Amino acid sequence: MRALLRLQLTVVTLATLMVAGCASPTAKSDSPSGKGDAQLKVGTSPKNTASGAVGTAKDKTSDAHSFTDIVQVVGTHIQMLDHGNGYAWGYHGNDFHLFHTHDNGVSWQPCPLPALPTYAYDEEGPGNKNDVSVTFASDKTGWLTWVSNARLHVMRTTDGGTTWKENDVAIPAEITNIGQLQFVSPQQGWMLLLGDKSTGAAAKYLYETQNGGHSWKEVNSSTLDLPHNGDSAIMRFSSDGKHGTLVSTNSFSQQPLTIETTNDAGAHWQNEAVTLPTTLVNQTLAYATIPPAPNKSQVANAVAVTDSALGLLLFQRDAQGQWQPQTTSLQQVQACTWLSVQVGFALEHKDSHYLLYATNDAGQSWYQAGSVPNDLLADHMTVLQLDMADTQTGWLLLQDSHLHPVLLETTDGGLHWTQL
Repeated sequence: MRALLRLQLTVVTLATLMVAGCASPTAKSDSPSGKGDAQLKVGTSPKNTASGAVGTAKDKTSDAHSFTDIVQVVGTHIQMLDHGNGYAWGYHGNDFHLFHTHDNGVSWQPCPLPALPTYAYDEEGPGNKNDVSVTFASDKTGWLTWVSNARLHVMRTTDGGTTWKENDVAIPAEITNIGQLQFVSPQQGWMLLLGDKSTGAAAKYLYETQNGGHSWKEVNSSTLDLPHNGDSAIMRFSSDGKHGTLVSTNSFSQQPLTIETTNDAGAHWQNEAVTLPTTLVNQTLAYATIPPAPNKSQVANAVAVTDSALGLLLFQRDAQGQWQPQTTSLQQVQACTWLSVQVGFALEHKDSHYLLYATNDAGQSWYQAGSVPNDLLADHMTVLQLDMADTQTGWLLLQDSHLHPVLLETTDGGLHWTQL
């Protein structure tokens, strides 16, 4: 039960957060997506969208390599890199498995793996010692990482998983898990490492690599600029590798949200004053950072938070550099993902339906882009991840009551969905 509860309390992505995403749980991964300052395509305004959706489930008998047939793991994550390539991973028993798609998620194949630690995911839940985290910077270049015995273990592939090279880094003994792993290029990346968080606070250490993970150095920690309070955190660096945002949440504190920013690749962080709504309760369900703009003169940094009472909140930096909260009309938001500060998507659970909403004006207004057909959903579904490659193509990862993953795809901005 503990593992399931912890699994339910986050999401993004993918990039999304994987990447990008409103809050992908546990060891989050993020990678360069090339999304840039995306804008909604002509024909996707509110008047041109339908409130319903037609869904289809692919014939599994004719496709023995479908996601449902192949990716039978728990603790499932996906990272779609472009319109063709992507990865999925999770645990079957105590063994870690990685899968690859070359055809936009239609079929999946297992990837060869090096020797990895076993991990009792069903008992331990996500994010403890020996739990493997994953991120890819491209279809060929990716990393597997885990923490054990006061060491950070990093496996790197440059050929899509055919071969792997390991590097180990000595780390403080109090570190128990990897909070997040993000690369903005095949060479530059960061790892946010966390200590034990059973008390509602966790020591935080930020490591950076500039050579693709061959070596890592500690660039900051909670003994310096990073917040010690908060039992979970998520970070997002811009493509220039200098500007970043780190959000820490603490569901047991009267100050449940902390925002910090950096302009020098994480070497120094500044705490941002955030005025929280008086009705904000101490139960943050999901949150995500939106890509900061490399040019500091642009007002292009925001944080999205899903609160159990207020719904979706956006904290955005104004022209004077202040962070201002903005409450949206969306309630029961399960996940959200952003292509830019202006363009984002949010999945709302309302009246037993999953509704996809979109914004083209930084969350000031939202319109319903589509809904997920109930015939594609089993009872007691849990949303794990929402990821949009652009304004038309996206994926929704769910799990049923037996922790089996289900992957849905849209190619028309959420109007229609197909089970992969």
